[in-house]
Amino acid sequence: MRKNTDDKLTASMNKEMSRRQFLCMSGKGLAALAFAGAALKFGLPLSVLADEEKISVNSLVSGENEMRVLFIERIDDAKSDAFYIMNTTPQGMELFLVDGGKSCGRCTQELKELREDILRRAGLESEINSSRYVLDITLLMSHFHGDHVNEVRSRIAPANNYLRVKAAYYPAPTQLPQDGTYDNTMNDDISRRESVLMALDTFQSGCEKHELAFGEKVQLQTLLGSVCLYASPADWGTGDYLNFMRNLHFAGNTFKVSSGMGTEVLNGNCMWVRAEFADHSVLFTGDSNKKYAMRRDESYDLFIEKYGEELRSDIVKFPHHGRGRDAACQRTRDSLLKQNGESACILSGVDGPELAGKKLTKLGVSWYDLNSGSILYTVKENGAAISLVEDKA
Repeated sequence: MRKNTDDKLTASMNKEMSRRQFLCMSGKGLAALAFAGAALKFGLPLSVLADEEKISVNSLVSGENEMRVLFIERIDDAKSDAFYIMNTTPQGMELFLVDGGKSCGRCTQELKELREDILRRAGLESEINSSRYVLDITLLMSHFHGDHVNEVRSRIAPANNYLRVKAAYYPAPTQLPQDGTYDNTMNDDISRRESVLMALDTFQSGCEKHELAFGEKVQLQTLLGSVCLYASPADWGTGDYLNFMRNLHFAGNTFKVSSGMGTEVLNGNCMWVRAEFADHSVLFTGDSNKKYAMRRDESYDLFIEKYGEELRSDIVKFPHHGRGRDAACQRTRDSLLKQNGESACILSGVDGPELAGKKLTKLGVSWYDLNSGSILYTVKENGAAISLVEDKA
């Protein structure tokens, strides 16, 4: 975290919260339910609760209306995106997972520990190792690059004894030609998409899968506020958009065109996610391309032009981890961040502070670095706060 944000943190938070305090905090707190109480809540007598029946721990949580967004600390070798949005209400809790990270296990660990903490608070510690109590998740995948979805494929989907993916949302695949012009091994809409979706099919029976068409906006039904999904306005792997991408990123370099186009196209085709509650909001922009500060025709710009002011948010997850994407700084400040003196960016790349961070500071924009620890953004009906979250065992 940058020093110039320390005062803001101090003013906005009464005290630092540990990760476990964060997980357990929810206004009135988690409902203290014993096992019999849980059975009655679901209308099931104890005698008919078979081992294979799944009970959602989400319904064991109650509290004041509150949205918490946890940006999970980056601990692998370069860059990784994994965040979750947790909405708590008097009627229960819901969880949205945005991406999932590179596959180091960090995100899966957070989700499992959240489940365990809920069971402890509900008086069901003896059920922690039971497969009948699951944490329900709605999965939102910005695109299929490994640093965003490998954890889903290798750890989260297989953890079906503890984690249940109820629904998954993701962008449509690119139509980038597969005639040998481009290296298909670098096109994760071919090589990785299928394996991620297959993992969900294999381990998460009943998971609903929703593919957004290009230019589509979807507003999800939630317990609290709203969660909106925004598909790329165009497929950067076809027609004039493809030619634009080739010239902009590779300027005719034949080798780089072959090896790099798949990666750049999928970055351009990212799905964006925006969560809002009580007039406070968080925007996730995936790895959208922004190479030149003065241009207004790159993928980052097309999102802004199509979806407009409704994208503007208090917290913006900086595109492409803040890694080598300084060009997006001005546009982010002017077009995406609310101008309220409390807005900030989140950086998750190892070189984000040295690149995007320095430029954001010059522009007067506060930012937080996931190399320094997890970041928590909490929204209650009477205000919001942001804090570093301690990560203690």
